[in-house]
Amino acid sequence: MAEFNRLKLSSDSTNMLKTLQSRTGITPNILCRFALCYSLDQKIISNLVQIKEDGMEIARYTLFGDNEMIYISLVKEKCKELGLDPEKDFMKVLKVYINNGIITLYARVKGLEDFINLIENE
Repeated sequence: MAEFNRLKLSSDSTNMLKTLQSRTGITPNILCRFALCYSLDQKIISNLVQIKEDGMEIARYTLFGDNEMIYISLVKEKCKELGLDPEKDFMKVLKVYINNGIITLYARVKGLEDFINLIENE
């Protein structure tokens, strides 16, 4: 896995996270964790396009917290499912799935109750 200390998001994702935070009161790092897991759980295979890195930066520990190994394992498993190298392609898959999850949350969550309903219905 590519070593990283910080993850840079796109400006679009950053703006969506700010809006989601104002809608729900949930901080961007927690929203990114949920976005990642939600996106990884979807049966849709994401197109691994290059994600712009012109938005907010999130420190690795802030992003993953004490459960870092769980999140890393989930992304590596997705790499394997997609036939990609879990070490070489880790960062690309991580960025794409966080970005896709943020887009999905942004479209579906207008308030905290929508967030709760999204969790309960999955």
